[in-house]
Amino acid sequence: MKCIIIDDEENSRNYLSDLIHNNHSEELVLIGTADSVENGERLIRSLRPDLIFLDVQMPPKTGFDLLRQTADIDYQVIFCTSYDQYALDAIKFSAIDYLLKPAQDDELAAAVAKVIQQNESLRRETFVQNLVGRSDQRKIVIPFADGFTVLKPEEIVYCQSDRNYCEIYTLNGDRVVSSRTLKHYEQLLTKFGFFRIHQSHLINTAHVRNYYKGKEHRVELTNKIEFVVARAKRDAFIKFFENQM
Repeated sequence: MKCIIIDDEENSRNYLSDLIHNNHSEELVLIGTADSVENGERLIRSLRPDLIFLDVQMPPKTGFDLLRQTADIDYQVIFCTSYDQYALDAIKFSAIDYLLKPAQDDELAAAVAKVIQQNESLRRETFVQNLVGRSDQRKIVIPFADGFTVLKPEEIVYCQSDRNYCEIYTLNGDRVVSSRTLKHYEQLLTKFGFFRIHQSHLINTAHVRNYYKGKEHRVELTNKIEFVVARAKRDAFIKFFENQM
């Protein structure tokens, strides 16, 4: 797989170049590096790489600008970034791979392995939409064994833990078994009105129909599925709805 590195920091370019040459020369061939968005675009258009390791912040532009400017070219991308919560939120929602600087070799190996297995074009498109759109218009990419599906948060009724996997149930009755954990989706979806009512269940509160108190507190969703609300979650769950009144 032919790859290039686009990063305005020379030390970062050299560090990643050494990792690739020393540990990943069988699966990756580094064919060039660039230090800016402009030079990166020229490199992409002339060399047509399969994979780009892309920095986020490259003043006065960003790696996101480069994605938009080269949307007509098919390639895969792994972001290399320092901590930037807004950027990371958009990246995680789109299930695009990323490495936090300085990248560790095992993290690089895992990201490359995932990229080799999967087509990234729809993820890139979803990522750009998530980045430029309002937060309430975001879509989430759900990876599963043979690919991925793209959903709006409001299309998800609830998520259910299945050990190291997560079952996601949608408005139209579909079930998607994701290779990510319930904790991962809790972190992504809480800001969209999702609530972890139990160790095994994360529900979309927009789809709550009834709440029953008794020996066991239960919540009924719009699809008529009922779940027990864990004792430790009851007060916070009730308070959540009181704040909506």
